[in-house]
Amino acid sequence: MALFTENGFQLAYPAEWEVEYDGDENPHEVTFYSPNGAFWTLTRRPGFVDPDDLLKESIEALTSEYEDAEISTAREEYTLFDAHSCSNNHGKEHHHDGCCHGHGHEHDGCCHGHGHEHVHEQGNCKCHTQDDRNSVETTCRIDGFDLDFFYLDLPCMAMLRALRFGSYTYFVYIQTMDQSSSMMAELKGITRYWAEHLDMMEM
Repeated sequence: MALFTENGFQLAYPAEWEVEYDGDENPHEVTFYSPNGAFWTLTRRPGFVDPDDLLKESIEALTSEYEDAEISTAREEYTLFDAHSCSNNHGKEHHHDGCCHGHGHEHDGCCHGHGHEHVHEQGNCKCHTQDDRNSVETTCRIDGFDLDFFYLDLPCMAMLRALRFGSYTYFVYIQTMDQSSSMMAELKGITRYWAEHLDMMEM
């Protein structure tokens, strides 16, 4: 795997894939292209942008172009450690309210105690900690949609994911004709690395 760390991004991708990034563009966007045409794109926007709006706009654009597209909802969960902030797709941010930040010693009933595991869940964020671990484990749920459609008479799949985390709203768009287990593992691996390192992108 190769690393991409421009402008605060923390991403990993297969070394043989090509990278497209223009740091002068706003919103910031990076795309990884596989040799066989599949691609993975991440767009980072200011946090006031609603993730649901991005998903809705993208679905409308895709279904207008591919009228026979089959759409299904998707939800994925990823684990972060020592995360500072997380919010659900409806803008309920949890930055200074005891969820998803700190090192196990909050002041409002979340993630503190002595020798016991404590769990607090709110929106798309769940954190729990144990004293002997001295860390906060945060699970963020990322919602989106999967689409199956035909492009040039060939079956194609798109995956859309959106999340507001800390200061930014992120939108992931993935498209591939190759739905082999190896290709799907590579695409999902990029998503997993991004999601698990979201907190590093806030630093």
